[in-house]
Amino acid sequence: MVVADKTKKIIVENPWNGELLDEVPISDEREVERSIKRMKRSFEKHNIPIKERIEIAKKFGNYLEKNAQEYARLVAMETGMPISHVEARLKIAYDKWKGVEDYLRNVFGDEYEKILSEEWVHVETSKNGRHYVRKLPKGVYLFLPANTDPMGTIHHLLDFILANNRVVVKPGTRAPLSTIMAVEDMRKFGLEDYITYVIGSGEEILDTALNSNYLDGVFFIGRSEHGRKIQARCAEKGIHYMGDYEGNNFMFILNDICSDDKKLELAVSDFTSLSTFFNGLACTAIKACSPEENYERFKEYLMHQADIINNHIGDPTERSTLLGPLISPKLVDECLYSVEDALRRNGKMIIGGKPIRNPNTGKYNIMPYTILEDIGEGAYILYTETPGPVVWIERDFKKMKRRGVKNEERWKDERLGRNGLRYIIATEDEERMREFAKKYRTAFITRRATDVDPIWMWGGSGKTSTFGGAEFLIKECMDTQTLYDTDDFLELLYGWHEVMRKK
Repeated sequence: MVVADKTKKIIVENPWNGELLDEVPISDEREVERSIKRMKRSFEKHNIPIKERIEIAKKFGNYLEKNAQEYARLVAMETGMPISHVEARLKIAYDKWKGVEDYLRNVFGDEYEKILSEEWVHVETSKNGRHYVRKLPKGVYLFLPANTDPMGTIHHLLDFILANNRVVVKPGTRAPLSTIMAVEDMRKFGLEDYITYVIGSGEEILDTALNSNYLDGVFFIGRSEHGRKIQARCAEKGIHYMGDYEGNNFMFILNDICSDDKKLELAVSDFTSLSTFFNGLACTAIKACSPEENYERFKEYLMHQADIINNHIGDPTERSTLLGPLISPKLVDECLYSVEDALRRNGKMIIGGKPIRNPNTGKYNIMPYTILEDIGEGAYILYTETPGPVVWIERDFKKMKRRGVKNEERWKDERLGRNGLRYIIATEDEERMREFAKKYRTAFITRRATDVDPIWMWGGSGKTSTFGGAEFLIKECMDTQTLYDTDDFLELLYGWHEVMRKK
């Protein structure tokens, strides 16, 4: 647990027993600006050859592996995550660092040194192991990991260092001590001119950084609604923005997912553990949909699992502890409410937003929506759309025109009409998903977030869908918590577009 007190320090406490772990001074505005300026000067004057950076990465990866227990224990004390869970995530990070040459060859081939020396690249790896490479400007980046644990931060920082960029890290509030320790250890291995850190409020640090003349980009890990606000502010300043959105995950329990006790156990286990660990201790956005015949069993097992967890709260550094800070009763209630609400709606649930008037511009910002519909055969269709300004639709048509779409009015009608919504299929396996996609003339996006594929359907983050990814839409819709009947919702949708046409 992290608390800012009046002495301008961050108080870090063990969430298990309230024990004081440390107090960290908050960086003032001048210190933040000096850190960014120092990294900019380093970028202009001190560049380590790529071969040396690769060797440094290998050495740090080996060091991290040797000291994994020390790191894992500190993270467990900061976050309450079970130590075995921390160690598993930490292994992913240090394997990437110590195996950096294999990692680079896998992404770029044998010419990786030439590619890295010529242009800035950032590599994203999807759950299925596929790599996405971004070509971005060189310079100094502010790294805002929000509530992410240090393992994710360590994982991403390697790409920045390999690309010869400089990074100012604002440690996430969830685990600042272990993040600081990781940054300090990186600096000891010869990366003092490549990475530093500042402590404090992410919003205040961002304000100072954006007003600096030395910042070239911002990299944010966290919730999509926060990321888009940061992205808008970066755009105003002409500063590059990158986002890796997490949290507010949506869990689908399909028609046959509760067909046996093992799958039911995994479904409930994912709900309880992911809501506590992956999305931060305060996450309240996990939802579940279950068909009627399985609801009572799901509810019974969920409550049973909650009782088990209640009896195993303890020191997260002890391997006998199943969970640290317990999933709250409120989370259990919200999960059950979502299931019951879906049942009341005969298996169909629409989650959407409402137009929000911007007091500064007088215009309306329209929240996205999704429609979840049970189509039988063990699958749901998720209809998604972002009702944006007409100019957005027109701009999207220009893209489609280059792909052979000729009838602009028909394209607009399809985009705005009932049959023009974007579909994403959630089903058991990829082969069936392709069959559904062809049958319903839809697109599908999946990410394997767990070993139990039917449980999870995740959207992409702008890489594989037209309007920024299903994940983006799901998060935004869940934040609004607004439910409509299908016809009423579509009527509202058309009304929103009329409002925007007049603006």
